Amino acid sequence: MLHEALENSQGLPLIGPLSVEFWMYVTRPKTTEKLWPRGDVDNYAKAIWDSLNTIAWEDDVQICDAVIHKRWAKSGVEGFYKFRVRKMDESEL
Repeated sequence: MLHEALENSQGLPLIGPLSVEFWMYVTRPKTTEKLWPRGDVDNYAKAIWDSLNTIAWEDDVQICDAVIHKRWAKSGVEGFYKFRVRKMDESEL
């Protein structure tokens, strides 16, 4: 999804207020009784968003809206993440 955001942008890093939808798929241990992955969603997201400062956006302080989803990756699939970034306009603020 990052490549979509980057390909559709007029320039990088993105400037101005942003809306982000973020999906993280956590590697499922071979045995677990947990219905959902451990770890705070905000900690997962913050680590990724900080790593994208000056690359996808100037600074993650620009993120005004965020929706975060945390799920198990399918059995046998290594964990991964994807996200969608959208520039917000003044009427949304």
